[in-house]
Amino acid sequence: MWSGEEEGLLGSQAYVKEHFGAFESPKPGYEKFGGYFNIDSGTGRVRGASVFGPAEAANIMRDILALFKDDGVVGAIASRNRALGGSDNTSFSQAGLPGIGMGQDPIEYFNYTWHTNLDTYERILEDDVKKDATIVAWAIYQLATRDDLLPRYTKDAMPPKPAEPTPTAAMPATPKLAPKVKRSDAKSAAKSGRKTKSKPKARRQRRTRRGR
Repeated sequence: MWSGEEEGLLGSQAYVKEHFGAFESPKPGYEKFGGYFNIDSGTGRVRGASVFGPAEAANIMRDILALFKDDGVVGAIASRNRALGGSDNTSFSQAGLPGIGMGQDPIEYFNYTWHTNLDTYERILEDDVKKDATIVAWAIYQLATRDDLLPRYTKDAMPPKPAEPTPTAAMPATPKLAPKVKRSDAKSAAKSGRKTKSKPKARRQRRTRRGR
């Protein structure tokens, strides 16, 4: 659907802007959007969810995930954060839409395999991945078959969108230094009579010899 997550959530931001707009400038599909689930940490058992929206939205997700309590899923929490960062769900949250980030066991995520050439398929814990897929599929199905969408922040309660970062002033260009003249080049230039940057030094040497 998109790419460019590691380069700064480029794909998900473009997707949200094109199809939904934002809370401050919504497009026709904005009000019909049900929610976006994001599971980003690779292997690792799902333990809960963070939902951008009021407490009522988190309560609904908590009830949906309650079926997996015996598998260690602890529930859901509400988020008011519209700042970008972390993963693609924040592109939806910044727009005021229900971005749902699934929290997982870290396993080796910040240790050996994170963003390295060691992050290969044999690192996957098969049982974790199967259960994660089941949990997310169940949650999507439950939201898709609800009579109502997840509750959203009202106009008065919507957290403000963070200010865009201010571009920093460009640093002045570093002046270029004159290239150094190699000794071999200076000697050959002196023999041929060409002017070089070592000329003052050559003059001093000639004067010293004359003084003798």
